[in-house]
Amino acid sequence: MSKPKISRREFLKLSGFGMLGMFLPGLSFDPQDDFNNIQGRVIDNLLWSYEEPNKKSKRKKIYWHDLVVPITNTTVSEDETAYNRVWYQVEDDGYVYSGSIQPVRTILNEPHHISLKGALGEVSVPFTDAFLEPDTNSELLHRLYYESVHWVKASAIHADGTIWYALLDDRSGEYYYAPGKHIRLLSDGELAPLSPDVPN
Repeated sequence: MSKPKISRREFLKLSGFGMLGMFLPGLSFDPQDDFNNIQGRVIDNLLWSYEEPNKKSKRKKIYWHDLVVPITNTTVSEDETAYNRVWYQVEDDGYVYSGSIQPVRTILNEPHHISLKGALGEVSVPFTDAFLEPDTNSELLHRLYYESVHWVKASAIHADGTIWYALLDDRSGEYYYAPGKHIRLLSDGELAPLSPDVPN
């Protein structure tokens, strides 16, 4: 296969564009930006961190189910035979296997009163607990996880003034409650058809 040839004129033009790019103001790139507020929720019962991204390296720390840790970076292990070579670097500069971690964020929301038609809401924190009543002292029913979507049918105000959402379990028809600040209401735009002009 022959190498592509470029003329002297094309070379000078491309070099000029490269030099011009060095002087453009306000263009900076922080490689850590992607990791701002990124956390990892442990999905296995127990998870070890290691000194290197390799399960044969020295163990550093043990984590348990649903523990949330900051993710500071990602890397690829040198084991080319591994099914999944991606590892996360975490708070203690140790490495955890990515298959045992759910990447999450903690985004708190301003709760709103819910209209009669209801809304769809997405969990915007690593997890939140659902209760029988809008009160943490009531019966704990189950745990709701990051980015899971639920029917929000009403809002309720706790004695301390916080707003809780009444969520409908569409399988059982029963209601449970979660703190409104942990649920992001989906906008109409997010629920609109991607291609409204395409017939069904």
